Order: sequence, then C-alpha cells, then structure tokens
Amino acid sequence: MDVSNVSSPADSTITFYWEKDGETFCSTEDRSVHSPPQVDLVQSPECIPDGGLQAWIVVWGGLLYGIGVFQDYYQKTAFPSTSPSEIAWISSTELFMVFACGPIFGRIIDSHGPRLVLAFGSAMQLFGLLMMSIATKYYQVLLAQGVCSSIGTSAIYYSGVTCVSSWFEKNRALALGVMSSGSSLGGIIYPTMISGLISRVGFGWTVRSIIFLMFILLIVANMTVASHSRPLRSPVRLAQFTAPLREHPFGLVCLGSFLFCSAMFLPFNFISVQAETFGISAADASYLVVVLNSTLFGRVLQGYIADRIGRFNMVIIATAASGILVLTLWLLSTNAVHLFVFAGFYGLFASAFTSLAPALVGQISIISQNGTRIGIQSAVISLAVLLGNPVGGQLIELYHKSSVGLQVFTGAAMLMSTCAFLLAK
Repeated sequence: MDVSNVSSPADSTITFYWEKDGETFCSTEDRSVHSPPQVDLVQSPECIPDGGLQAWIVVWGGLLYGIGVFQDYYQKTAFPSTSPSEIAWISSTELFMVFACGPIFGRIIDSHGPRLVLAFGSAMQLFGLLMMSIATKYYQVLLAQGVCSSIGTSAIYYSGVTCVSSWFEKNRALALGVMSSGSSLGGIIYPTMISGLISRVGFGWTVRSIIFLMFILLIVANMTVASHSRPLRSPVRLAQFTAPLREHPFGLVCLGSFLFCSAMFLPFNFISVQAETFGISAADASYLVVVLNSTLFGRVLQGYIADRIGRFNMVIIATAASGILVLTLWLLSTNAVHLFVFAGFYGLFASAFTSLAPALVGQISIISQNGTRIGIQSAVISLAVLLGNPVGGQLIELYHKSSVGLQVFTGAAMLMSTCAFLLAK
C-alpha cells in the first residue's frame, strides 16, 4: 500500500490506493488527517497588535526614566584638580556600561522576558545613586555612577525598548519616539533640579532627591512593562552575536551607529564648559543642557514622520543635519545666543537617532531576535561612547582649551555615519 498526495501540515488529505494485476484501484473516500496547529516562533506583522490600550501602557512604562550629568560640577567643585579628560571618563564609563550590557540583557529578555531584568535594573539604579550621594573621591563616583548605576540604567532601557518593539510594527518608530521622550523629559527635569538644589542642600541631598523621584517612576515602569512576544529559550552560542555582523545591512547600521555615537554626546558634555569662556555664568550655562534635551515633542514627531517616509530616510536626514549644524552653527558660535540656537536645533535632530536606532534594527530583523540584535548594536555603540568623551577632552587640551578640534571631529564623524546609513539602505 502506498500513501500519496500528502500536503502541508494544516489539514492534510491522504488518498489510499492499491494495485492488483497491473490495475490501480482507489478508495471510495479520502481520509482527512488534522495535524496539530503549528506554532510560528517568529511573529508575523499581522500578529503584532500595533496599538491598543495595553501596547500604549507599555510605552508609558518605558517612558518613565532618565538621568542628568554632573560634568560641570565635578570639574569646577568636586574635583577641581582633575583634568577634563579624566572627569569625562565618568560619563564615558557610564554610557559604555549602558550600551555594553545590551547583548547580555537583550539575550536574557529574548529568553526569559523583561520583568526580572527590569526589577534587577531598578535595584541597581537606585543603589548606585545612593552610593553616589555619599561618594567623596573620584574613584567612588566612577564606580557608583559609571558602573553600578549605569548597569541598572542599561537593564531598564533594554527592557523598555525590546518590549515596545514587540507591540508595534507599522507605528514602531512613533512608539519608540514616545518612549525615548522620557530621556528628554529627564534631561529637562534633572539638570534643573541639580542647578536649583546643589547650591542649597549640597551634592548628596541633590542626588537623594533624584532617587526619591526615580523610585516612584520605576514603580510605575515595573507595573506596566510587559512583552507581547513569547520568550524563546535556547542555548547561548557565540554565533548568535557574531553572525548578524556579517549581514550587509546590519553591519553597516552598526558602523553608522559607531561613527555617530562617537560624537553625538560631545556637545552635551562640553557645551556648558565652552559657554563659560563666553562669559556665561555656570548657572546659565547649565540651561544649555536643558535646551539640548528639550526635544520631548520632537522625538514623537520624528517617530511619526519616520513611520511614513521611512526610518532609514529619517535617520539619514537627522545625522546629516546634525553634522552640518556642528560644522556651521556650533563651530562659528561667538556668543551665548549662537550656542542656545545651536543647542535647540542640534537637540532636535541628534535625538532622532536615539529614538530610531532600535527601529532600524527592528526593520531588518525578526521579532524573536530583536533583543539580541539591539544588544549587538548597543555593544558597538558602547565602544564609541567609551572613547568619544576622552578624545573630546584631549582635543580641548591639544587646542589650548579651544573647542575647534572637538567640533571638527564631531561634525566629520556624523557626516561619515550618514554615508554608512545611505549604504545600508
């Protein structure tokens, strides 16, 4: 007896027939065999809700975090005998740890879901800030802010980014823009809090005030962040982290990310120091950081536009505009007005990359590998941000406290990143 006419697994029809004396006899009826439903381990776009109450609640949970920088306070008050490049290692280490932990947390989220990672990150973030509030030496601040707190920030960030990506397809850039606007909100609130409190209550209680606010926000985040995709547990292999880099589009996206992020944070860390050379007070100069971060609605708008004109197109426009602004408006600035105008426009365009970088990876990846691939991209970025700030500090010293070398390096790196994204597209 032979079995023929077997189709694909859903509802298969099997026809029975036999042969006798060279003649073929078919059965009078076909038998249908119902196979168990197949579980597609990769969600198709049709399975992604792309909206709804719970999806936007997840976005809200991812929005509620952010932390400011203390570069000017460390340089002028806490450690005045320490060089700018040494001070820059604090923020560089912080950014490096945030991005370098991406592959680890991304892989854990893919395998086990986001909740444990988010809870761990919340605890590390608060503990690191608490230790930072009682730190009195350079190495203590480096460990508390640069290592401990930033590991927590990394876990929180990747929990939010990965989960939001799993809930949206067509509106993914918009959702990530809304979520990343939380860092803009933090960039407005925290520098304002720091400049208003640090002269009144001191460094320690200023940081503790941030802890109280962040504790409330992290409670909300832990209650609302959830993944739509089912965790897929599988053995960890090195090839999972190296194979994507050999893919042409993904490799170029990582190259562009490295080039842009090696320069992106330099204006945030050095513009207030430059402003004081123009006769601007330290208190007023701190508001430049506020203006740089005041892109709350810009990130949402950029995400909305990116979903319509293309995410790669939006990133290409944003990175090119950022480089041009640095090489024109910032490089040629001679007074406070120029710096504030530059800060407003630069913050608007540069922030687009922050919110859209995960969307680029999501566009060329499958949902079940999103966490791992976003983590790989972030590991590449971590090397860029680790080197960027110290290089910027060295360029300022090399040019005798002038920002010209820093500005040329920043603009050139950004324009080269634009070329990489064009090739990736």
